Amino acid sequence: MATSQEIVTRAFRRLQIVDALEDPAANDSAHALACLNEMLSSWPADGVGVSLVMAGDVTSGAAVITGLFSTANLFAGMTVSGTGIPASAVIKSIDATTLFAGAITLDQNATVTGTDVSLTFAPLPLAAKFEAAVTALLAVRIAPDFGMEPGPTLLRAAKDGWNMLQAAFIQAPDAKFDTTLTHMPSQRRFDFR
Repeated sequence: MATSQEIVTRAFRRLQIVDALEDPAANDSAHALACLNEMLSSWPADGVGVSLVMAGDVTSGAAVITGLFSTANLFAGMTVSGTGIPASAVIKSIDATTLFAGAITLDQNATVTGTDVSLTFAPLPLAAKFEAAVTALLAVRIAPDFGMEPGPTLLRAAKDGWNMLQAAFIQAPDAKFDTTLTHMPSQRRFDFR
């Protein structure tokens, strides 16, 4: 898993601002890192959550979490938080990938016992399969700041990467019905006696 700094350096290399063996200047790197953080924090407004929320079953004194809906987008090293999960806990291993019966092991033991405990999985650092996507998106974002025009190959990589991230992390808003719609006159029964 790449660090934020490695993603920044790769973005500069994609733009050919630095060569393959060179690192960007400190002030350029700091600017790109700020752009990376802004980009990641803007994703929820586009429906792409930077974290996954899922219910699981935890047992006090045990590091195993069971009963997860899916482990498809989980990976070792992801941070986990929730009731009874120690601060800074991370996934140590993915143990079962069965739909509705996924299981993981944390690097620390839970401090409570409960079923359907709400757990938040932070996808940063990102799994390796998402690194190229984030790198391309960052390169396109910072290109104008450095007087560059992203080429069609980079633009395509960014678009494909964004589609992949949406597919993995899209979060649909909860459906809510306006009470006036459920109490419309057409829904009332009239007594015509």
